[in-house]
Amino acid sequence: CSLDARCQDNCKEKTPILDQLASFVRNLLPKKLHHHVTSRVVHYLGVHILICGVIASILSLLYYQTSLKTSDANEIVAATLWEAFIILMIISGVVSWLFVLAKESRQVAEEESTRQTEKLKAEIKAHERTDAELQKAKEAADTANFAKSRYVTGLAHELRTPLNAIYGYAQLLENNQEIPAPQKPSISVIRRNADHLAQLIEGISDISKIESGRLHLLREQVNLEDLLYQLEDIYELQAKNADIRFNMHLPANLPTYVYTDGKRLKQILINLLTNAIKFTRKGSVSLSMSYRSEVAEIIIEDTGIGIPPEDLERIFQPFERGSTPQTHSTRGIGLGLAITRVLINVLGGEISVQSKVGKGSRFTIKIFLSEVKIPKESPTSLDEVVGYKGARKTILIADDTPEHRGLLEDILTPLGFKIYTAEDGYSALQVLHSTKPDLCLLDVSMPRIDGWQLSRRIRKKIGRDIPIIMISANNRNERVLTAGIKDEFYLMKPIVVGVLLEKIASILQLTWITRNKSSQDTNGLRDRSLQLKKENLPPVTDRQNLRELAEIGHVLGIRDKLTSIKKHSEQYAPFVDYLMPSIQRFEIKAFLTLLAEIENE
Repeated sequence: CSLDARCQDNCKEKTPILDQLASFVRNLLPKKLHHHVTSRVVHYLGVHILICGVIASILSLLYYQTSLKTSDANEIVAATLWEAFIILMIISGVVSWLFVLAKESRQVAEEESTRQTEKLKAEIKAHERTDAELQKAKEAADTANFAKSRYVTGLAHELRTPLNAIYGYAQLLENNQEIPAPQKPSISVIRRNADHLAQLIEGISDISKIESGRLHLLREQVNLEDLLYQLEDIYELQAKNADIRFNMHLPANLPTYVYTDGKRLKQILINLLTNAIKFTRKGSVSLSMSYRSEVAEIIIEDTGIGIPPEDLERIFQPFERGSTPQTHSTRGIGLGLAITRVLINVLGGEISVQSKVGKGSRFTIKIFLSEVKIPKESPTSLDEVVGYKGARKTILIADDTPEHRGLLEDILTPLGFKIYTAEDGYSALQVLHSTKPDLCLLDVSMPRIDGWQLSRRIRKKIGRDIPIIMISANNRNERVLTAGIKDEFYLMKPIVVGVLLEKIASILQLTWITRNKSSQDTNGLRDRSLQLKKENLPPVTDRQNLRELAEIGHVLGIRDKLTSIKKHSEQYAPFVDYLMPSIQRFEIKAFLTLLAEIENE
């Protein structure tokens, strides 16, 4: 091999000159002295003798040159040179020793460097093996995560499919004028809880969206009062079942309509209120709100088990929960607060928490909710629409689920639409050969030919001027975006009737024929009010309390007060039956108008 200074000829044992000299000296000396002869001694003696030899040669040359010129002072020169030689020999001895030590130090440093290099090489190899294992683990985790996302998507689809029928028919029954009035509240409860279940399914779907970084927001007009009162109805019942109280306090200056993503805002409040009731064994849960400069501050406070200081930040991490025994004994997977913080941050808000163990927790949300100065007036429920102006429109409904086809047919047929139905893509194409509809409602997931394939065939064979609304139980994904489907051409299950009607009106340029529900109800109630006698009216103090509650918009307080008045005496039942419908529809202004008419009679 080549001579390399880095390897120090490690492959050639006992070949360095010093080792050979040491071996030669040992052979000349008795065995008793062998252990005294080391490479260091030989090295030192060799260097010292070499230096002394050089010095002696130089001084001898000087003596020789001097003796050639004069012979008178040879003895003096020789004595002087001997003294110089002895002095230089002593100095050379010290220098030789220092030289030997320096060389050994360098060798020790090189050996240590070599050892560290070998360790680094071994560590690098270990890191390479670890990186390879981590890469395999990452690939396995990505595969598992993808499978989980597909499972979550499939689960959401399977849940939305039956929920669409429940929620849709609940809306139809709620707006059916033939349903007896005492049964309307029960149907409203079914509709509200179905909507609540739909929001929970939306939250499950958001998990994979947040992980992939594809969370889409909408800026839409939201009825804030209706949203909050819906939550009050839901969680008042849950709190009652948990044997605790639920209180909600809203400010007088709270705007009716704001711009935000209504589903996300509702999901945030649902997550926080659900946790508050879940971890409160006694006492109360309250939701209070203040509004100033288009910034809403929402405070959700409970008297539950509380959160330890070391867990205040950890509870916002995915799949993390509090460290208390009560927390681990409560059902949950630890995603609610993580999703809540992400949604609040995306909406441009912030969340903070204060808590004491055993005393309760206080979550504070600050979020921007700009007020809608001129609300968009459009029908939001089926009972406001009785038909549309203009020629009769034809709609094709393609869905492989009979219940969903029947639901859409029951919604649209009474309004004057001519409906054709198809159970799959092939049946839809056969219908399209004989008629050209004004609008197609296509389910995305159908056997053999799905909604996307059917829409392409319609565009290619029938014409591109036929508007199409895609209906799906799967949450919006990248395929929707890449396909160029606009929001007005895409609907999610469960179908909200008001949203469906708004999209149909927007696409077909329809003008709805609506009945003035408020005026009809007011006129009907006015006719009933003429039958009210003085003995049917509660005391003035009760009527004044009702007016005060209506002025601050406390619907639940009004409802409780009316129930209390009716329980106090059956003679006040006509008065309660006269005012209760307007409160069940959250029509505060109509309630005040009717109450004022009673006072003026």
